[in-house]
Amino acid sequence: MHPKIHPTIPLIHPKPAAHPPKEDSAAHCAKLEKFVHKQSEEITNLQNQICEQREKNAAIQKRINEMKQFLEEYDLHWVGGPGPKERNFEHGLDDMELFMIRVKKLNEDAEAVKPKIKQDKNISKMQSDKPVLITLYNEHFTVNNGEERPYDETLSTQFFRDIYDGYYPEEFKDIYPDGFVMNIVDKRTINQFKGKARTIATPQPKNEEKKDPQYVLNPDGEYGVGDGKLHLRLPSGREILKSKPNMTMHEVRKFIVSTFNLKNFEVMDPFKNAPYDDNATLSSLKLYPKGIVNVQLSEK
Repeated sequence: MHPKIHPTIPLIHPKPAAHPPKEDSAAHCAKLEKFVHKQSEEITNLQNQICEQREKNAAIQKRINEMKQFLEEYDLHWVGGPGPKERNFEHGLDDMELFMIRVKKLNEDAEAVKPKIKQDKNISKMQSDKPVLITLYNEHFTVNNGEERPYDETLSTQFFRDIYDGYYPEEFKDIYPDGFVMNIVDKRTINQFKGKARTIATPQPKNEEKKDPQYVLNPDGEYGVGDGKLHLRLPSGREILKSKPNMTMHEVRKFIVSTFNLKNFEVMDPFKNAPYDDNATLSSLKLYPKGIVNVQLSEK
């Protein structure tokens, strides 16, 4: 017998793997390069923004440190947290007497600055800046007879707030870096006021009791008598009460009620955020000769 011979099975060779055309690979690489380049630009942009923010933060921190150093020179300390509500002037100036006192002081400071020397050919002339004319109306004011500026605008509020705080308006710092003299012209009509108005020129009624010197506004823009200074952080802004070591917190409260017409409020320790004892003296509370307190409205 002959052995069985199995039929030969032909070998099948696998097909070579399909490769994308060369032009497709080049396009894909170009697309990836474009994506990488775009990502690199975005990263660079973010890095630049981070550097800018760091510079801004460093500048802010520097200003904070300068403010703290300034306060420490007056034996005061910066206290974090929300401050008093900023005053606004949407209905015009709320304290003309104080406003004129501030203007007078700023004008004196400006006049104390030596006049500038202007060289005209071979002749040197002394030159002083012209006064800035501020005209007050019922609903707006103007500067140097310029455009009308309503009181309720943000820039108007900042304008008068700077003056009330004892500074020249910020918007003029580049034009008048050494300050300037202000001429105030009041053209408001009396019907602007709903209640009784009193200005510097208004005489006291004959039958009115003479005010306690402690409650009178001094020419320097501070209240009271004494060789100490108590800084009051009121809801309407900041004021200074000249103080004495034996002055009690009850007397401070009485002054606030009489002068600022506040009723329901607490005089708070800005460090502990707690009310003061009415019977305690400024000396015992270490608020003399210099100190600062918060005046917070209550819901009583």
